[in-house]
Amino acid sequence: MENIEKIREQFPITRNRVFMNHAAQSPLPKVVADAVCKCIDEFSNFGHTSIEWHNGGKPFFAKLIGAKTEEIALVENTSIGMNIAANVLRYPQGAKIVTTDLEYPSVVYPWLRKRLGVEVLLIV
Repeated sequence: MENIEKIREQFPITRNRVFMNHAAQSPLPKVVADAVCKCIDEFSNFGHTSIEWHNGGKPFFAKLIGAKTEEIALVENTSIGMNIAANVLRYPQGAKIVTTDLEYPSVVYPWLRKRLGVEVLLIV
């Protein structure tokens, strides 16, 4: 129970609410909110010269997944990343994309474009 209390301290919303629906947007942990505020403050005071925090994470993520730093791209969210991937990949004739009916809609939408020439198979 001690760990749960430490985790709850990071989510001020838990002081007066029970939050059960993330729906792709959820309350930020305090440590994340503080970091975002710091980035906004640096950017508003120094402009693009404060962007080291953006590129600074690339080596960490590269090591985490066994990639090269230059192979890492940071995008705004998963939906944008999936759209980029869907549109730059080359698909062989008759390619099939397998997904589930539980997938978040914006992850599936890129594959549904007829111009990509792929068949989307939905597992229910």
